Amino acid sequence: MARGLAIVGMMAAHLAAVPELEWSEPSTWGGIVAGRSSLLFAFLAGVSLALVARNPRYHSDAGRARFRSELVGRALAVFAIGLICELMNTQIAIILTVYGALFLCVIPVVWLSTKRLIIVALAFTFLGPLVVQILRIVSLEAAGSGLMLMLFNVYSLPVWFTFMVFGMIFGRLRIESIKVAASAIVMGTFFAVVGYSAGYLGDAWLTEYQIQIDKESKSEYEASKDTSSKEDASKEDSWDKSSADDVSVTDEATYSDLVRESLRLTPLRAALVSSSPHSGGTLEIVGSGGFVVAVVGWCLLIARPLRWLILPIACAGSMPLTVYVVHVMSFMVLSKGPGQYFDNGSTEMWAWNAAAILVFATAWALTLGRGPLERLVSRSARAMAQGT
Repeated sequence: MARGLAIVGMMAAHLAAVPELEWSEPSTWGGIVAGRSSLLFAFLAGVSLALVARNPRYHSDAGRARFRSELVGRALAVFAIGLICELMNTQIAIILTVYGALFLCVIPVVWLSTKRLIIVALAFTFLGPLVVQILRIVSLEAAGSGLMLMLFNVYSLPVWFTFMVFGMIFGRLRIESIKVAASAIVMGTFFAVVGYSAGYLGDAWLTEYQIQIDKESKSEYEASKDTSSKEDASKEDSWDKSSADDVSVTDEATYSDLVRESLRLTPLRAALVSSSPHSGGTLEIVGSGGFVVAVVGWCLLIARPLRWLILPIACAGSMPLTVYVVHVMSFMVLSKGPGQYFDNGSTEMWAWNAAAILVFATAWALTLGRGPLERLVSRSARAMAQGT
């Protein structure tokens, strides 16, 4: 059910032209789907890994080796499917390539104790965003390489890794317990309120700081322009005393100048105090982390009594990869081809597409069972694990 809600929310972010979220304005609350749907996917991936790892066949050394091999096979299949989706050249920022890389990243930590997993998750929460922004600065935003895209893109790999590890911790609890579900709702709501409240103040401070930087940059530009004008006038007066070949003006900034200038800008500070969607900041992890935990808690609490009511959403959540790819393909059609700009989204369009997706997923799940791409990924995992 939680995965199904993430899918519906993701479709809304792409199709419904959701507003920017302002907690004080109820009319903008639809913007809650922006950024948080993808993080819910990452968290649930960790929960799923923890549940699968409970299988007794993975408890021996050979079983653990097989589990790691299956993760490699799963990662390669998901990554390949993601590349195909990217070739469709839509406006959608494809999550599957990062998702595939994520399965490889968790291999070293999947069998750590819960205590060590908590340490890893907290380290990535408070240090990860800062380290990523420092790398962005010292590399001068060298986003041309695949690794840099994974770090600096809309879907930042360290942030997703953090959510996946938290999901693994959550999945090790007795999540079938009502007590755990209720605790998840309470604790998740608490951290969401704390994270977003602090982030609201942090984003306001960043806005003021950016205005100040812009004013200083404008003043520096005007001052340099005046200086340059005076130098040009002086050169014109003495032009007959020098040859044109001897005139050489070099005004290129050095590496240290560029790094020093980047340190003045907002991204480094945003790593600590921003809770905006896709900012990758510590407070986004805290606030959105609390949000996704509360969502999962509510799903655990109401899924059984509302089993038949939520069946279509649960069916979509049982084949998230297939539904995601179908959505990307339909988005390309709505955009009238690859590379075309899509600007006619609406709530009605999202509602019709979501309804179609839910009907498709329900019909497939009730008649054919597992989704086709889920079967493909499973086969890839088994093939990689053969002989392990």
